[in-house]
Amino acid sequence: MPKPHFENKQPWMRNDRERDRDRRVTFKPSSRFGGKKEYGNRDWSNAIREHLQDEDVDMGVSSGTGRNFNNKKFGKGRKGRKGSPIPNNRQPRKLLEGPTSWYKISIPHGEKYDKNFLLKTLLEKVAPLPFWPIAWQVYGTTSTFYVDDYKVAEKLLNLDRQVQLPNGFRLLIRVHPGSPNVDMSSTTKEKMKLVMAKRYNAPTKALDLTKFHADPDLQDYFCALFKPIVFLTVVDIIAENIPELEALNLFDNKISVLSFLRKSMKKVPNLKILHMGNNKLREITQLDSLQGLPIIDLVLDGNPLCDKFKDQATYISFDIAEEHHVPETRQTFLCNADGSSIVRQFLEQYFLIYDSENRQPLLQAYHENALFSMTMAYPYGYGKDKNVAWLNWYATDNRNLMRVQDSERRHKLLRQGHLAVVSFLQEMPLTKHDIHSFTVDLTIFTPQMLCLTVSGIFKEIKSGHKIPPIRFFFRTLVIVPAGSGFCIANEILHVTNALPEQAKWRVHGTACIFYVDEYKVAEKLLDLNRQIQLPNGFWLPIRVHPGAPNIDINSTIKEKMKLVMAKRYNAGTKALDLTKFHADPDLQDYFCALFKSTIFLAVIDIIAENIPELEALNLFDNKLSGLNVFKKSLKKIPKLKILHMGHNKLKDIAQLDPLQGFPIVDLVLDGNPLCDKFEDQATYISEVRKRFPKCMKLDSFDLPPPIGFDITEEHHVPSTQKIFLCNADASSVAQQCLLFLQQYFQVYDTEDRQPLLQAYHENAMFSMTMAYPHRYGKDKNVAWLNWYAADNRNVKKVQDTEKRYLLLRQGQSAIINYLKDMPLTEHDIHGFTVDFTICTPDMLCLTVSGIFKEINNGHKTPPFRFFFRTLVLVPAGSGFCIVNELLHISNALPNQAKDAFKNAVAGEPSNPGTSSADSVSSTVQQVVPSVPVLDDATKQEMVHQMSSQSGMNLEWSFKCLDETHWDFQRAIEVFQQFKSRGVIPEEAFVQ
Repeated sequence: MPKPHFENKQPWMRNDRERDRDRRVTFKPSSRFGGKKEYGNRDWSNAIREHLQDEDVDMGVSSGTGRNFNNKKFGKGRKGRKGSPIPNNRQPRKLLEGPTSWYKISIPHGEKYDKNFLLKTLLEKVAPLPFWPIAWQVYGTTSTFYVDDYKVAEKLLNLDRQVQLPNGFRLLIRVHPGSPNVDMSSTTKEKMKLVMAKRYNAPTKALDLTKFHADPDLQDYFCALFKPIVFLTVVDIIAENIPELEALNLFDNKISVLSFLRKSMKKVPNLKILHMGNNKLREITQLDSLQGLPIIDLVLDGNPLCDKFKDQATYISFDIAEEHHVPETRQTFLCNADGSSIVRQFLEQYFLIYDSENRQPLLQAYHENALFSMTMAYPYGYGKDKNVAWLNWYATDNRNLMRVQDSERRHKLLRQGHLAVVSFLQEMPLTKHDIHSFTVDLTIFTPQMLCLTVSGIFKEIKSGHKIPPIRFFFRTLVIVPAGSGFCIANEILHVTNALPEQAKWRVHGTACIFYVDEYKVAEKLLDLNRQIQLPNGFWLPIRVHPGAPNIDINSTIKEKMKLVMAKRYNAGTKALDLTKFHADPDLQDYFCALFKSTIFLAVIDIIAENIPELEALNLFDNKLSGLNVFKKSLKKIPKLKILHMGHNKLKDIAQLDPLQGFPIVDLVLDGNPLCDKFEDQATYISEVRKRFPKCMKLDSFDLPPPIGFDITEEHHVPSTQKIFLCNADASSVAQQCLLFLQQYFQVYDTEDRQPLLQAYHENAMFSMTMAYPHRYGKDKNVAWLNWYAADNRNVKKVQDTEKRYLLLRQGQSAIINYLKDMPLTEHDIHGFTVDFTICTPDMLCLTVSGIFKEINNGHKTPPFRFFFRTLVLVPAGSGFCIVNELLHISNALPNQAKDAFKNAVAGEPSNPGTSSADSVSSTVQQVVPSVPVLDDATKQEMVHQMSSQSGMNLEWSFKCLDETHWDFQRAIEVFQQFKSRGVIPEEAFVQ
């Protein structure tokens, strides 16, 4: 948007070299002197011309475009010609005193001269005053440094053009109030650390920072403690290196404010002695930032605040009972109650127009001779950095009288007349004010005039910021009657950034939003819509809608959650109580509801990182409607035994499935909708125990011990096998099939797959499916399966019968042609898993799965794929041929790809006669004897034998044998063990 532009330089900040560049020095023979050298005067014009051949430096004596000296001043002391450049006795020049007592000294062309020479010369001239230059630097041809004493600065100002240099020129000295901006680098910080170490007295635990900036070791740095960034760095150094500090001397450091220390004094908790004499503290309230420190010895002598107390007693004692009678703060103060409706209506109409895109109607709100000015500043301690919304738009129109000294510029920044005011308002950024946050004070109310202040929060919109910034404003308005209403005669607007606590509610347009977790509370709030009158006279509107915010877990929220969980953890019982976690007072400004998966996963991560020994977890009343977050959490909290989840929103018992595997012995589900689905308690307990066999306590009631033959069965579970044979007699056939598979994949992994024609029956059928592994979908980091997608015959996805038929390859020629089109591959045959599910003389059905690598397919890195083939083989001649095949292809999981081809790299025995088929065949021969294969007749015989020996009926005998995997001897042992303990029910023996 257009911005009025004014040059913002102060008169004393002009570049001397630029000013000098506009002027030339010339001397014409004076008629008075006739061009002769009289009175012993030096030929100044020749000297200056000679110097200007090299540098073109203006001495300020030209009668041309440059600055003219006061001729009267130069003419009084001696009777020379007017405008003579020869210095004359002058009255001492008066220096304006700055707000910080710091002054910048500039020496134009000082880079020509040796630093030590200049400092020695100035030291001699300034004596006997103490002269200590700080932060000497050279910018271009100008040398600069700083002094911290008004008298020294005034003395240096009066030395301007009074010191003659060896080359005949006079020394130029410029003096202005000010101090440099400080950037705290690591070098500066290390230098400060060394100086503080030198000044620290370990036996007394005292640190002397008297006139810290004037330390000889810091002469080349600007380390004045009145700069907040310097003082905060000092506090950080103390906290890191000398936290035991008890005494601190800050004498004579020009400190004027302490509010920036409000959150930093916790870093020096042991501070008892504090000397702050001879500083610039003006108000006793500046000490509020130090409250909480155990101060027993305080020195404030020499600060302006001491002069404000009439007697010593008042100065010492300000803890009196009157504080109980201080009026309570109010959002609206009215000096006259009759002004309430006038102010409310006027402000409501004004900001309704102001927040629109067209502010032209505000012409009627201002007097034709109205005055308007604006100021801006960043909040103290929240300066202009990358994390702060900058106030650049407002900076050029800032009419802060402490900063704008030029009267002409002050006049330009004062908008006069309603046309000028509204034109400026029209150019300002579009806004949305939170009118319900306004604080209004009516200070003057007369028939002729109203004076009020209004402050509050607004949000800039369409201002180019990625996130609309939230600002704070303060307006002072003088309102006078006009016609049947009122208009503004004078207005001062101050704009700054809102503090974090001011902007802690999320502001959407003009609405403040928060959330509640109770239906009845929400309904009650809805009924309060426009039923509450605010202090400013407005009625409070309330809107209620179902919903919860989206959550982005950042480091701040996670740290806050960690502190709350630490507070709720009982180390003695290893129990964590997260009852109504979102309602914890310390989380009131954050949305941390556990029914949000991101929040629950963050909680589990915090548990895994900090309390992996957790045994008990209480999730009572957290609105949980699902538990899928527990699916992969068993390893993170493996010792969890007690889980209370009462009064949540779990609707089905199947939602407990993700918890299977946890050693739960105590479970509470009472208060969840799923409990109402069971007609009797026995069914409820049975469903729970299916998922948690070791559960002994449910909903705070003890359960009877589980009935069954639950012993250490895991020792008898058959080990996993690479080769499974459904029939031990089929081992010879299996070896032939494995040889067939080896030959098949040897041909398949070549560039010519035509010989595979003999491997398929003339009427063979072939189909192919594909899918991405779960949670390893199609993203930029995954090798895509695009080639296979077009021929995917997944019947759940392909509903069209005609397309299904086209995707079914029929006949050996069609199959081979399709296989030849598929990408070239290399299979890891040593990693194959083969299962023979049907073995008869007429047919074999087997599955084979493993890993292969695509080659020459255009990928930068050859992708690893996983395959699963289901083959139906029939005898053909002396071998086999495929009559039906189903191929499924997916991407290999990371652990599968990592282990692929390792056996081939490690190497099998180097004997050429040993093949993979031979090694697999030997594996088959080893595992076949251990596979228990019992037909139904044998099982039936074992059941009758068990019944006769144990006395149990056939049903319980079958149960006992089945749970011991048909190991008869083991079943007898288990029966005897349980019978001796008396846990076998009586119905087991009813025939």
